[in-house]
Formats: sequence, structure tokens, C-alpha cells
Amino acid sequence: MITLLVLVGVLAGAMLLTSAFLGLGLRLGKARRAGLHWALLTLCVVLLGWIVLVVSMNMLPIPEDWLYQAALSLGCGVACLLWLWVSSKLVLRATTAQVVFGWLAAVPACLLIWLALTLVVRPLMLEVHYLRSNSMAPTLLALHHHGTCPHCGGRAVVPYTTTLEYERSNSRFGMCCDCKRMGRIADTGWEVHRSDRFIVNKLVEPQRWDLIMYRDPLRQVRFAKRLVGLPGEEVVIRDGAVFINGVKQELPPELAGLEFSQQQFDGTPICWGTAEKPAKLGADEYFVLDDFSVRGNDSRMWTQQCDGRPPYALPRSHVEGVVGLICWPEHRFRCLR
Repeated sequence: MITLLVLVGVLAGAMLLTSAFLGLGLRLGKARRAGLHWALLTLCVVLLGWIVLVVSMNMLPIPEDWLYQAALSLGCGVACLLWLWVSSKLVLRATTAQVVFGWLAAVPACLLIWLALTLVVRPLMLEVHYLRSNSMAPTLLALHHHGTCPHCGGRAVVPYTTTLEYERSNSRFGMCCDCKRMGRIADTGWEVHRSDRFIVNKLVEPQRWDLIMYRDPLRQVRFAKRLVGLPGEEVVIRDGAVFINGVKQELPPELAGLEFSQQQFDGTPICWGTAEKPAKLGADEYFVLDDFSVRGNDSRMWTQQCDGRPPYALPRSHVEGVVGLICWPEHRFRCLR
């Protein structure tokens, strides 16, 4: 909820600034409806039309041909400009010249907003990300297929694979969105579903069970994992559960049924977080896990050290923020923090 409030505040400020410049341009162009309230109403109508257009396009299958995808994007851009012109004329009852003059006056506001997003909002407050793998499924999804869970009959997600890989085996390893159980999904369809876009909140302090975005200490690549071990704790994975200092941790209600595996789907055992090799964290170190743990590469499996730390330890300095909101696709909208 904190992330949503911050996002609403940022959007409201951007809309008011744009409306002020648009209203000024309309006044200079001597439009009949040139007040701030008319400019704000026009902006709301324009944005609403754009949202409807983008949501409608999102319902189309993901094009595999790049030429078709480029044509679709170009068509969407033309439609957005056409809607900007039509809706502005209808709401403002202005001439084409007055509409053009008004929106040209709003260009400086757009530049100021871009600078604020680049220099302040993105590095210090909020940033949009997406994942390239489904190691955090079903909480965060990359490109994926849908199937039916063999255990409860619910919707299961399977990582996206190519047609060739699909033909090799029509039974792929997936995870149920309802019961959170992992296994072979035999009836996966051909359709590819889009990746989640989510917002990382850099203003809040990470807590246990949060999804955190971090920079890999060795490869400088960004990943999202679930935070389970805090500084000074000892972490052990046993019977699918997390034990902190010997005490079993209860999962939040939204994670009910989730189990953390002690081996990969190919049978490879985990390296850390076992009874024989417990993960003992230092004063500024975290222990992180993937939700889709049999396909994950998290603290359990890391083997390379960073700055003389144990391989399983994620330095606090590499954590960039907490995943606070899934914002796209629209049916996946969800507040996390």
C-alpha cells in the first residue's frame, strides 16, 4: 500500500504540472475553454483512452514475427496521436491550431517530468522492472505458458520454452498458482503469456518474506528474490520450511502451501541451508530464496564468494529496494508492500 500511495503522489504531481502548462498554452492560444480544470479534464480523457487502447492490445497474442510486432507498435502510436487530437478538440471545443499550440506548451512540462523521473524518482524512490526467468513464479512471472495443476486442478504456470523444446517433451515442470505445488504439467498450451511489470520501492526497509530487488555481487545483474534470513540469524531449510535459529517460521497467508525444496528438479542437492551446512549470517547479510525453488538459483546454491563473505550471503549494500506493486498486465495488478 505504501508503494501505491507514493505512485499516486508522483502521478498526481506529473498530471498537475502538465495541466498547468497545457492550460497556459490554451490561454495564449485564446481557446474558449482554457482554465486549469479544463486542461486537467482533457488530460484525464486522453490518458483514459490510451489506457483502454493499451489494455486492448494486451489481449492480443504475443507476436513472434518482429515485423508484425513493429507494425503493431506503429499502429498503436498513430492511434494514440489520433485520440489525443480528437479528444482534445471534443473536450476543449477548440480549433486544431489551438489544440496544437496548447500541447506544444505542455512539452516543457514533459521535459521537467522526465528529468524528475530520471534524476529523483527512479534512483531514489520507485523503479519499474521485469524478470527474464520464472524462478519467482507464481508471485512474479516472466514469459510463461498456462496449464492445469495435476494436484488441485488449478491454473499452473510453466516457464516459456521454444516450439522445439515443447515438441521434445509435452510434459514440463511447472508450479500451481493455487496450491503452490510443483510438478510435471502435461497439458500446457502453446500460447505465450506476458511478463509481469512491477515497481520496486526504494523508500522502505526490507522485512522477512518481502520480495527484494538486488544487484548480483559478482555479475552486476539485477534479480528479485524472497528475503527469509536477516542479519545475525542462522538459516536451515528442512521439510520444505524455513527454520531461523532452530525455530520454524510460519508463512504469510498469501504464501500458504509454498515449500522450499532441498534439491533442484534434476536432483542436484542444495549447498547451503542444510542441517550439515547451516547459513550463518553476519551483521549486514541476507539469505534469499526463490518461490519456484526447484528451478531457482538462490542463496542455497551459490558457490562463489564476494568480498570474503560466505557464498550464501547477500550484502545489504547490494539490495536496491522492495517489490511493492505488480502494475502490469492489468489482471495481475496487486499491492505487495
